[in-house]
This record gives sequence, C-alpha cells and structure tokens, in this order.
Amino acid sequence: MSTLGLLASLRPRSTSRLAGAIALGALGLSTLGPTGCGESDPVTAASTTTTTTTGAGGAGGATTAAGGSGGATTTAAGGSGGATTTATGGAGGAGGATTTTTGEGGAGGAPVGAWPDCTTQPKGSFLRTIPDLWAANPPKQTKAGTWVPGVYVTAISAGGCVAGTECQVFLQQDETYADLAAGAKHAIKLFASNKVSEHFTSLKVGDKVDAFGSAWRSTLNGANELEIDVNLAYPGCANVVGTGDPKPVQATLADLTIAGYEDTIGPLLVQADLVSGKPTSNTAIFGMWPTGQFPDGGPEGFVSLSFYFLQGQAFSGLTIDKLHDFSSVAGVFGELLMPGPTKFRVIYPRQMTDVVIAKVH
Repeated sequence: MSTLGLLASLRPRSTSRLAGAIALGALGLSTLGPTGCGESDPVTAASTTTTTTTGAGGAGGATTAAGGSGGATTTAAGGSGGATTTATGGAGGAGGATTTTTGEGGAGGAPVGAWPDCTTQPKGSFLRTIPDLWAANPPKQTKAGTWVPGVYVTAISAGGCVAGTECQVFLQQDETYADLAAGAKHAIKLFASNKVSEHFTSLKVGDKVDAFGSAWRSTLNGANELEIDVNLAYPGCANVVGTGDPKPVQATLADLTIAGYEDTIGPLLVQADLVSGKPTSNTAIFGMWPTGQFPDGGPEGFVSLSFYFLQGQAFSGLTIDKLHDFSSVAGVFGELLMPGPTKFRVIYPRQMTDVVIAKVH
C-alpha cells in the first residue's frame, strides 16, 4: 500500500478510551481517536458468607463511608448497605447469621454527594489558568481537582457531547493570539468519560466557560499529554459564563510536531495555508503536505486532516479519490496514538467551512 493509501485507511472506529481507537485498515490495527486517561469508576460489591443454613443479613448500620454489617435474620434477602455521604456509595453490609444455606451481604448505599455544577469554585480545588497548568505539569490526578475559569471552547468531538458517549473538549485561555509562539501552552484538552458526558452536552464551540476537573500529564499507553480528566472518580463540570469567537493562529505543517504538541505548543487552534491532500473516504483521515511538495516518507511524516470533531464525524463536500489543493485548513492541532506507540499529527476542523478548497484535480 502506498503511503497516501495508508494514511487514508486511518479512521476512528471506536472511541474506547484505553484502546486508543483509530483503525489502520490494511495493517489490521484498530482505529484510534484522541487519547488520554481511562475511566476509573468505583463499583459496589456484596459480601457473602456460607454456613449450614441460609438467611440474609439484616439492614446495614448508618455510616459515612461503607455499609454496616447485616444483623442476624431469618429472611431471604441480604442486609442492605449503610447510608453514605461520599461520592461513591457505601460498601454492602456483611451477611448475617443464617438458618438455611448461603447468606448474602446487602447492596451498597447510594451516593449522596451532589455533582459539581461550576457555578462557583468547588471548595478545596486549585485555582489555575491553562498556562499555570503547563508550568506546574502535574504528574498525577488529585481528588481536590483544578478550577480553570474564563476559558474558551475551541472544539468538541462529534460537534457536541452526547450523554453516554465519551467526549473531548478543547479549551483555550484566550480567543486568539498574535502568532504561534504567543499561543504556545495556552490550550488543553478536557476528557469526559461516557459515564459523565451528560454534564457537558450543552457546550458549544465559542462558549466561554468556568471548568473543573482533575489536571495531570497522562502517560497511559505511551501517551504524554497534559489534560483535564472528568469521570466518576474525579468529578468535574463546565459552566457557560459568556461567548467568544476563537480565531486560529497561522502555522505551517512543519511547525506542528509531536514534541510541539506534547511539550511546547499544545492543542492550539491553528490554520495552515496552501496545503494539499487526497481524501479516499468521508470517514477516513488523510495526509496533507505543502502544495507542490509531496513528501517522501512514512505516515508519521504527514500532518493529517481528521473528521473526528465534525458534526456527524464525517467529511462533506470533498471529491473522493481526487487530489485537493486547499487555500487553507483550520482546526485544533492534535495527536493520535497508535500501539507501539506510534504518534500521528492531526488537525481537527470543527466544521467544513474550516476547509477551503482551491482546486480539485
């Protein structure tokens, strides 16, 4: 397969967080979308005990962390878990003394704590700007979380978060910058797991938000990315406080390196002019190069155009299997991670008006 065909076969097929998810068709590798931290949702468990007879434990005692032990009983049901005031429900109560065969512990208590709504800074959280986070470069997540007020939404996967589906939101400190250097380390990705994405469904590109989540530099599965994670273990939110009109900064394809994404630039909203590429499907990414300068190298040598952040996650208005010269392409600069790890550079347009066609031949 040609280098061009190899790039064309890269298509997001699944948004599984830990699988990475972009398919390299002919190579038999699964597809991969933007990467980051995996879900770490707590689970409740019921305890069991076996004796010569059965009966379930009585109701658990009240507690602020775990379910109480079940009392002796001759009923058929297990003891219920105790009440809890933590964010993750209490553990199930232990099975009580029995009179038949197997006693079973009761279910854990339901969560009581309210999910944050970002109308105010959560108590105990760290106040940071996006440049502050780049400077701090936190190596691990914290339960206290990080409050990042007054930032702008520059892109949302699939054009908007959907409840029950993991979602990625790119945030930028300001609406625009004079140049690439001025915007460096002023953008970050927020990842919401499928269990909590319902809290982000109202967001739109251009919103100015106060955001909250657990910021860290993820190294999972070969990644090296500063991001804000939100899941059941690390709650978070984004509250709209205004609107803006983020504008891309000029960049060349050569400016957009893996080291630049991970260490010096980040997921900035950019625009590259006078580039070319050949789409092979409306649902496959494809490589780009400076018009008239087709590169001789592997797929890692290209910056690819991705449909992952378009509404419906598909290109439109392109002529498949024809060479396109683009006056400009705009979108958020990103990175795709394949097993190995192999990393690919991408630009994520938010709508097809970000992709301006000069000529098709």
